[in-house]
Amino acid sequence: METTKNLPKSRIPQIKVGTPLPSPVLGDKSALSQKARSEIVALMGHDPKQFLKQAFLAWSVIGVAIAVTLRAHMMLPVYLPAIFIIATRQNLLGLLVHEQSHYLGFRSRGGELVANSLSAYPLLITIDDYAKVHLSHHTFYFTEKDPDYLRKQGKEWTFPFKRQELVKLFLTDLMGINTWKTLKGKKMKENYIGKRKTATPQWIRALFYVSMTAVFTLTKAWKLFFFFWLIPLTTLFQIFIRWGALCEHKTI
Repeated sequence: METTKNLPKSRIPQIKVGTPLPSPVLGDKSALSQKARSEIVALMGHDPKQFLKQAFLAWSVIGVAIAVTLRAHMMLPVYLPAIFIIATRQNLLGLLVHEQSHYLGFRSRGGELVANSLSAYPLLITIDDYAKVHLSHHTFYFTEKDPDYLRKQGKEWTFPFKRQELVKLFLTDLMGINTWKTLKGKKMKENYIGKRKTATPQWIRALFYVSMTAVFTLTKAWKLFFFFWLIPLTTLFQIFIRWGALCEHKTI
C-alpha cells in the first residue's frame, strides 16, 4: 500500500489550517490483506476483563495510599506523595473513560454503566458526554466542528512558549482555577456523531451522586473525600491533563 511517506514532495498534499487533514494512506480496506484486516480487528476488539483489571488496580492503589497516609497520621511528607499517586490513578481512570468512549471496554448498556461508575462518575463526567467531544474530534479533526481544535486556541495553546508563562499556566492548574474549564471541555451541546446506543440514563448518574453523598454523610467521610479525592482531582490531576494535551495537540 502506498503512503504519503513514500511520495515525492511534489505529490504530498499541502495542509491548510482549519481544513480536514488528508488520509495518510492512499487506498481503502480493500488494499489490505485478510491477515492485516484480522490483526486490526483484534487490536480494536473490546476487553471487559482488562478494563475491570485496570480499574481494580487503580482503586486498590488509591485505597493503599489513603490507608498509609492515615496510618502516618496525615503527616505532610506522607500526604503529599499520596495525593500525587492518587492523581496519577485519577488520570488512569480518565484514560479508561477514553477507552470506553471507543467501546474498548464494554459494548453493552450494562457494561457502560459499570464503566461510568468505576471511572467517569468519580471524575465528575460521563462517558456519553466525553464521547460526544472526543469522537467529534476524531471525525472532524482540524475543522470548525472539532471541539478540541476550537477549544485549544489562543496564547495558552501556542508554542514556542516562554518558560515563566508555562510555569504560570501550571500554577493556575495547581490552584484549581482551571477545573471548571476542564469539566466544561468534556461536554458539548452539539452531537455530530449521533446518539450513543449504550449511553447510561442521566437519572442513574444523579442516583450515583446521591448514594455517595449518603454514604459519606453516614460514615462521616467527607474529610477523607476532600483531602484524598477533591484536592488531587482539582490540582495535580489538572496538571496531568494539561501536560498530556500540550504534548499531543500543540499549535506552532
